[in-house]
Amino acid sequence: MELAEALYVTVSAIRQHLGRLTGEGLIAYREVGQGPGRRRRLYYLTPAAESLFPNGYEELLTRLMTFVQHEDPELMDRFVAAESRWRSERARRSGPPPGYFAQIESVVQWYARDSFLPEVDGAEGVDGADIQMQHCPVLAAARIAPAICDGEWAFIREQIPDGDVARVAWRLDGANVCVYRVRKA
Repeated sequence: MELAEALYVTVSAIRQHLGRLTGEGLIAYREVGQGPGRRRRLYYLTPAAESLFPNGYEELLTRLMTFVQHEDPELMDRFVAAESRWRSERARRSGPPPGYFAQIESVVQWYARDSFLPEVDGAEGVDGADIQMQHCPVLAAARIAPAICDGEWAFIREQIPDGDVARVAWRLDGANVCVYRVRKA
């Protein structure tokens, strides 16, 4: 089991911890895998666990965005567009790395720095991968201005020019995680 190896503990210890966290309602899982062999469990944070991760100034940002959305919706649209441009310009300085899998890894590293807790389901040598965002530090803001999520999706497509990117799960639609399916172009 990957967690046991990464944390230098036994598989039994990991199962006990996962069972306890599941029992406390802090994590849940979905089973994945096709064909013969054992299905894997992919764990994700539940909404109860989300509150344990600091989102920094979430309440203030939410009030500010609600105010701006009410007072001047066009200003909100311009802000969201400017934020998306800012992120793209920052990433453009280094540019997407050459190679499809390196581009996916670069996106994962970018979102890990921003506390989205990304995970990739799929390995090098296959035509695609799913990038799952296990946490969303901008969820409260996205509920007010869903275009923030569209900006994230556009950013991922821009950073993986060698792939086709589809958003197949979205927290604003009720999913537990946001999932971007990447297929080699």
